[in-house]
Amino acid sequence: MYRKNKYPSVHLLMTMVLMAAIMFSFVPAYAASDETATFTPTITNDVLNNPYVGFAPNARTSGFTQNISLVYMGVTWRELEPTKGTFDFAAVESTNQLATWAASGKKAVLRILLDVPGSTAHRDVPDWLYNEIGGAGTVYDSVYGKGYSPDYENATLLAYHQKLISALGARYNKDSRIAFIELGSIGHWGEWHTLQISTCSIPFPKLATTDKYVGHYVSSFPDKKLLMRRPDPNAVTYGMGLFNDMFGDHASTIPGFLSWVDNGYQSWLTKEWMPAMPEYWKTAPSGGEMGNGSACIQYFSDANIAETLTQAVQTHVSWLGPNGPVYYTGAMQANINRLLNTMGYRFAVRTETHAATVTAGTVLGAELTLANLGVAPFYYPWKAEVSLVNSTGAVAASTLLAVDIRSWLPGDTSVSASIPVPASLAAGSYRLAIAILDPDTGKPGVLMPMAEKTAANRYLLGTVAVMAVSPSPPTPVDPPSSPPASSPPASSPPASSPIASPVVPPSPMPIAPPSPMPIVPPAAPPAVGIEDAWISAPSNVTVRSNITLPLAVVAVDKSGNTIPGIAGIWSLPIWHAGVTLDQNGLLRISKRAPKGYVSIHMVVKTNHEIWDTIKILIR
Repeated sequence: MYRKNKYPSVHLLMTMVLMAAIMFSFVPAYAASDETATFTPTITNDVLNNPYVGFAPNARTSGFTQNISLVYMGVTWRELEPTKGTFDFAAVESTNQLATWAASGKKAVLRILLDVPGSTAHRDVPDWLYNEIGGAGTVYDSVYGKGYSPDYENATLLAYHQKLISALGARYNKDSRIAFIELGSIGHWGEWHTLQISTCSIPFPKLATTDKYVGHYVSSFPDKKLLMRRPDPNAVTYGMGLFNDMFGDHASTIPGFLSWVDNGYQSWLTKEWMPAMPEYWKTAPSGGEMGNGSACIQYFSDANIAETLTQAVQTHVSWLGPNGPVYYTGAMQANINRLLNTMGYRFAVRTETHAATVTAGTVLGAELTLANLGVAPFYYPWKAEVSLVNSTGAVAASTLLAVDIRSWLPGDTSVSASIPVPASLAAGSYRLAIAILDPDTGKPGVLMPMAEKTAANRYLLGTVAVMAVSPSPPTPVDPPSSPPASSPPASSPPASSPIASPVVPPSPMPIAPPSPMPIVPPAAPPAVGIEDAWISAPSNVTVRSNITLPLAVVAVDKSGNTIPGIAGIWSLPIWHAGVTLDQNGLLRISKRAPKGYVSIHMVVKTNHEIWDTIKILIR
């Protein structure tokens, strides 16, 4: 017999809860809307005073008309160790105003000098050392000037040089006030050449000896970027940079320095072959100084500026000093600015895309096209941050990009960001922002040629609407329970009673809403002995029905041996409809997932983080 439902409201409630549960189970963790917003910043031509780039004038001087972030600190052995075994760092740092420069955010390029030609007879090594090596070397009076070139082959000189550089390393290897170390020590001005003309021929040591000098620097400065004057086998082996102390001069730079870099060369000093280093600038800096003293200003004339800019592009130069136009004021300033805007790195965001809305308590994904408009990368592992800022510029949420900014070579780079949005964040309109953080301060430390920024130098991107956390679905209320039909309730009236007992339907099973998706993936225990790790997955997949694709972590030790059983922390940096990824590395793709690329991010925790990001094409 058909019985009409006497409790339609209960069934309606159950239906509503079931529908809510289905709807909530498909809410993505990354966006509240499928609609996206794309922002294109205005890129400016401003001259930026950034770390590790630009002119580097003599640290002992002041009054510069150009903005600087670097100074050149040339120090003679005579200054540094006037008494055997006693290093006068306090006097050297005072003379070079190191504390003053550091207080204003300037860093120093350090070069040790054993022979600086001058207008009067003198020695740049300590008297005690000169006596211990028995005066071995050459006193000269030449076209370079007057001075003393020690015998670089002398075993006693080498032994004391090792102690000198070791003391310098102990003092400055971890000192952030020192930006780069130029391998001086050998030759006039530490430029790795000696005068060899008919009236004054000064011996220059072969590789067997210069290798030892290089070794002193390599072992003492493992955390600094080292530079040599010209290509050298050691520069190749240890990934060093190079410095060209005749920048601007065509003959010395293009058929000279650049040809050595691109093709290698035979040393005119020792007749030994020196290797090519065409890509050294990708991992270590190109520096140097402008040639021809105060006459270097000629390189900024309208007639010569194109050549100067070409040299900057072809040699990938980041900084120049001590010689340069640091005191110049005049009509050629516009051309000086053109060089400053070309040297080193120059980061800007071309476009940025994100979900137009996001719910507090979830993750906002963003895709950025970042441009390096300069000629060189950034050479130290500073961190890049993407954040949400409110109308006052205060940071409301932020994340560090899982990317090494040293890999941002000239040209465009695609970058993904995933910003956890706190559940407590007030609903409203926020701007995305990007910054590169100075590890010494934890604050933004790199300027970008972009029109909009906060007072703290976070550069503004697109706007996102943050919605408050949605309330949980209502919990259904059970109707009163009914006793079995065959047993009348004890409280029911006698059968003769005119009042009939109501018929109560069975209690429905409550449908609980699904657990919310975790915002932060669970932490994996640190793995030991891993040198590198990456994702093993196909580059594309054809989807005709729902599929589950297992992803794997491939980890290796320092010897390249595979380490089995390594777990990664998995995430989808950008939400992709119909695609989910769990912490077992199982990628589930619905047959309704739109075609296109899905980004996969994986982190392995060792004593540091190793990460990999790939894209899989859904066909």
